[in-house]
Amino acid sequence: MAYITGVVFFSNDDKLVKSFRDLPHCDKVIISLRGVPLIDFVGATTLIGIIGERQRAGTTVLLCGVHPKVMQTLERCNIYEALPREYIRASVDTALFGED
Repeated sequence: MAYITGVVFFSNDDKLVKSFRDLPHCDKVIISLRGVPLIDFVGATTLIGIIGERQRAGTTVLLCGVHPKVMQTLERCNIYEALPREYIRASVDTALFGED
């Protein structure tokens, strides 16, 4: 489980990358964006890149708790090319136990 909080944008995307590189390998990671009220293009692109890296390493990635404005930015950055819609859940509970 990875909780991201605060605004994610160009000036702090390096911290996001480092925090995910420091995570040990696992079969599945749930990234909660519940605490992210805003993300810019650079932050969204960085997050999508992190998702791709994890997937290439064999990790199943799910996103949850994505605010509508954050989702709009992710959609503009083609999130669905990296992560199918069914891997984006409303909450941690639905990411863990299914059923949105």
